[in-house]
Amino acid sequence: MSGVRKRIKIEDVGLDTNELSKHKWLLETRNKHIAHSVNEFEENRVVGNYVLETPEGKGITGISVQHGRVIGLSSQDATSVINISTKILEFVIKDVNKEKSRVLSIVRQSDIKDILQQGKQSAFNPDMNKPDKRRK
Repeated sequence: MSGVRKRIKIEDVGLDTNELSKHKWLLETRNKHIAHSVNEFEENRVVGNYVLETPEGKGITGISVQHGRVIGLSSQDATSVINISTKILEFVIKDVNKEKSRVLSIVRQSDIKDILQQGKQSAFNPDMNKPDKRRK
């Protein structure tokens, strides 16, 4: 949904009107009831923990939170998730293959000695001092 990676425009995937409508509904349902849930179907309880035999003597020994959510999809909705996901996956695979072809054609036009030299210098070495800094 966000971040530094290339985003997929759902309109480019090739879904028909009904699938686009269902995708929008599924995404909104996910956002409301799962990812950003604030509704009657969400319950958050603050729980005080104590020793059953001596609650007065030891008092509350800890605090925790219990979360619960209720959501259900019909079998038709589940089938829609599968069908839409399959189309999105096919689109992504095609896009990845197109990018691989594009990069391969660039590499094939380059001097192999330069490519091999760069490969020796490009060991993965992340900056562990700044884990919050995003890569370019």
